[in-house]
Amino acid sequence: LLPTALALSAGSIGTGIFVGKVGLFLPPIYLGLFMLTLGYGLFVDFSAHSSWAKIIMYQIVAGVGVGPLFQAPIIALQAHINPRDIGTATATLGFIRQLATSTSVVIGQVVFQNSMSAKTPQLATILGPELAQRLSGSEAGANTQVINSLPGPQKEAVRVAFADSLVPMWIMYLAFSAL
Repeated sequence: LLPTALALSAGSIGTGIFVGKVGLFLPPIYLGLFMLTLGYGLFVDFSAHSSWAKIIMYQIVAGVGVGPLFQAPIIALQAHINPRDIGTATATLGFIRQLATSTSVVIGQVVFQNSMSAKTPQLATILGPELAQRLSGSEAGANTQVINSLPGPQKEAVRVAFADSLVPMWIMYLAFSAL
């Protein structure tokens, strides 16, 4: 997550500097939405064999998209509101962001779990029913450490199943970002 955090920070700082010098807040919002959508579109390309360079570069693209979307909407909101309502409006925006983030995490987890549940029969033939159950559905995310203890071919099959199960989640986030 470090590449995302660093790119997000740079994008946020750059947005503050841009708005301070130019006085326009819409261009950073448009750029942020474009880069965020592009970044999540690139995430769909992740696989079990993605290189570190690919993972880092894709996170940087998405992080550059998220950064401007922290500062510019707050500036836009505060520029178009009565000064006595700035506190209430800013708190409301923060609340909506937190609510959306929490909902997004839950929905993303459900999509991932459903994808892993669909792979349970395939994993059961490779791992056995008990171990396959521990690595699918609602238990998939909680038991990722089990993967490292598996022998080579089983580890590879589980890694591929996990990576393939993340694709529908990234597609969902891409659709939300594009919308």
